[in-house]
Amino acid sequence: MKKDDSMTEREERRDTDHYIAQDGSFWGVREAVPADLNDLVTLDDITKPVPWGRDAIAGFIGCVPGVFVLYPSNRAGMTLGGPVGFVIARWLGDECEIMSIGVHPQYRRRGLGRMLMETVRRTTLAHGKTSWILEVREYNTPALSLYKSIGFLEVGKRRDYYIDTGEAAILMRGDTTNGDPQ
Repeated sequence: MKKDDSMTEREERRDTDHYIAQDGSFWGVREAVPADLNDLVTLDDITKPVPWGRDAIAGFIGCVPGVFVLYPSNRAGMTLGGPVGFVIARWLGDECEIMSIGVHPQYRRRGLGRMLMETVRRTTLAHGKTSWILEVREYNTPALSLYKSIGFLEVGKRRDYYIDTGEAAILMRGDTTNGDPQ
């Protein structure tokens, strides 16, 4: 390959999971690279009531499991645009912890969060870990519905956890061997 390949062409050579959404559109999920940071910061600002910020996100890029980005694709798997979703995960002992997940509001209700979670599930299994955990705002009904639909169970509650709203954090745990949440 020539040295002046575009970022999109370089990205296509990375390991990418390909998915078809409920509406028939094509999507890819791959590990984030440093060049994704600006897009991730923008998505974080758009999708979170209290954004993580540039430094926090940057600290997870390049880690395992790290940060995965979701982007529109075509049938052949080529990138058709910038990231519209992301998930950040880390190892916490023998479990995978989902730290943050977000999908641009314009692209919600298509199963894209499920795609991000499936990529993390596969990564977790590939590293020999069979459980994953997360916390979610008690009134985040769409997220709670997604997590329950892929096998997460409520295992605890932290009252008044979120400073901005006073909401409780619902603690959830799942078994990554439950199969493809697609």
